[in-house]
Amino acid sequence: MDGSQNTLLITGGLGFIGCALCARLLKDKPDWKIVILDDYSVGTLEDISDVTGQLIDGSHLAEVSNVGPIKVIKGDIRNRADLENAMQGVTHVAHLAAQTSVPISAEDPLLDFEMNVTPVFHLLDIARISGTKPKIVFASSNALLGRAPQPVSETSLPSPIAPYGASKLAGETYLSTFGEAYGIPSVSLRFGNVYGPGSFNKSSVVAKFIRQALNGEVLEIYGDGSAIRDFIHIDDLIDAIVKSLDFKTSRNEIFQISNGSETEIGYLTDQICEAFEQRNLPRPTVQFGEERAADMKRNVSDVSKAQDVLGWTTTIPLVDGILETLDWFLARR
Repeated sequence: MDGSQNTLLITGGLGFIGCALCARLLKDKPDWKIVILDDYSVGTLEDISDVTGQLIDGSHLAEVSNVGPIKVIKGDIRNRADLENAMQGVTHVAHLAAQTSVPISAEDPLLDFEMNVTPVFHLLDIARISGTKPKIVFASSNALLGRAPQPVSETSLPSPIAPYGASKLAGETYLSTFGEAYGIPSVSLRFGNVYGPGSFNKSSVVAKFIRQALNGEVLEIYGDGSAIRDFIHIDDLIDAIVKSLDFKTSRNEIFQISNGSETEIGYLTDQICEAFEQRNLPRPTVQFGEERAADMKRNVSDVSKAQDVLGWTTTIPLVDGILETLDWFLARR
């Protein structure tokens, strides 16, 4: 199949990761057609217009809009008819749209199931019935591993402790089953903590702390700052997605996608504060609060399989990435 025949559907393509993926594909795979399915709940047509540098042909009221070479369909991933419409002629799918909050999943597990499990099944079933075998790249998560011994890897025993983790495990299981039963190829990428330019609407710690500090708010660390996380820059993450779109497989292949290094939240916060000082901004005020009961003390990935099999590695140090992210926020104040 040559490049001119490739059509990629990106669910949630107006979001942080989706916009970054579009930017990379327009540069690296200009012959690919890109279709976005999004409900506009987070991102906007203006966000993708910034990526393409072209005007919007359509509006937020239109069912279909074109932003340069990118076709944007307004729809809901929970609606099978919307997915069927978006899947027409598709050879690849980057399934990024999801309910991503662990607390929300605990408060409303039905919503979490409807957002995170049902759409995966529909995508696979539409492919099964149509007889097509689009490559599906699935945005999974370490949350499905729960309190598995660290560092986690693709062979760690899943043991989710929240509905969000259970929903991601269900997604991976359906992908694996449909790969074995119907030959639909897929790649599940278990993302680490993603940060970087473009993360204006993200609620994760790097973007949240930068937003709060720019607003003069106090940065609150839950616990004593010794909790460990594994952070990955958006550009490195996009590298993994693009390599996964090209990866040859007839089944569901799973990869841990993170930096593979341990970062204490206290150290991360110090680096954010130092970045503010480097830009001649007031050093943010930091305070320590109560630990959150559901938070894991340590979460880090073994990324050796992705390095060996996918041929992928990270390139952006955390200190450089934080400064770049702050500069992006400052340019859009």
